[in-house]
Amino acid sequence: MEIFFNYDHKRLMAYDRARNGQNQIKILEEDDFFAFSFPEVGYFNYAFTKDNQPFEKGGIERIQAFYNSRQIRKHRIKIPFDQEESRALLEDDYIKIGTIVKTYFPVTETFDCPDVNTPEFVLVDESNIVTFTKVYLDSFEAVGRDPEQVAENFRGLLTIPGTELYLVRDEGQNAGIVVLYGQEHHYFLAGGAILPGFRNKDYHKSGLRMRIRKCLRDQQLAGIYSWADKDGISHQNMVKLNMVKDTEFDIYEFTK
Repeated sequence: MEIFFNYDHKRLMAYDRARNGQNQIKILEEDDFFAFSFPEVGYFNYAFTKDNQPFEKGGIERIQAFYNSRQIRKHRIKIPFDQEESRALLEDDYIKIGTIVKTYFPVTETFDCPDVNTPEFVLVDESNIVTFTKVYLDSFEAVGRDPEQVAENFRGLLTIPGTELYLVRDEGQNAGIVVLYGQEHHYFLAGGAILPGFRNKDYHKSGLRMRIRKCLRDQQLAGIYSWADKDGISHQNMVKLNMVKDTEFDIYEFTK
């Protein structure tokens, strides 16, 4: 399973534990695919195959039945860009809405990207998880979410081994957040977002730099990965820091 799918799997389970099932999260796992469901957060309502193998028609039908049973009208399916077998199965009921790019940092190379600014990265724990939550929501411009309820979920993240949450601070002000997830010496630059008033000032790239450098200190390092919307600012920043495209995943949304 791709590390970013694995991270979403882990955090959904953590959210479910943190609020004792109140989120109504459900995960459908079959032999060849997963389908995630979190009614309140549309991002998580998506399916994918476990090892990037093609979908089968019966699998697509079971995915549709799963979301229909949960009264979730919109869901998404993510497939590698070159998976024509799956694309043919999706074209009648789904529409392509975007592409994400999986990137990696060549771990055998020297990381030589100078800092433009040097913000402080404050590790998050129970004492500042509510602050992290508020900055997270404001940075992603998430309207209408209850910070206290979201903070309950984010407390679950603190229980996932290898997960580190950071507040980005500069001159005493919160500028944004970044997240790092690691498992068995593989690392995922899991999330980064900057508050509107601090954008276009290198804070996002600084968050990437900090996490890449931290990963490179692992003597048994096996890989550093991330993903971003194709040609978006986050992707451009990754390229500027010498991260390389691994593969692309097309996102299809159910339209009926």
